[in-house]
Amino acid sequence: MVLYSMDEHVELLFGCYEQILFGYRVTPDGEQWTATVDFINHSHTASLSVVAVNNRFVATGSKDETIHIYDIKKKVEHGSLLHHNDPCILSTSSGSVDYDEPHFFEI
Repeated sequence: MVLYSMDEHVELLFGCYEQILFGYRVTPDGEQWTATVDFINHSHTASLSVVAVNNRFVATGSKDETIHIYDIKKKVEHGSLLHHNDPCILSTSSGSVDYDEPHFFEI
């Protein structure tokens, strides 16, 4: 699960074993929070194992050994990385989470 802020709302992104990336827009509504579906993408053919995000792009890695890149602002798939021979590493850096160092995930 990845949370990142875009002005007056928060984007909640998560993948699942059913190969789907979900995106919800979460906005404050008084003392409650309201979540609405922002996008759903089913590009992978195996369960998602990692989600990395910055202010514009989301990268997902899967057990199908592919990486899909999405433009979160336009809500479209930007491209895919296929047929690689070595492990791939996705990084999420400051700005998407409140850490001082990049975090790396290996697929």
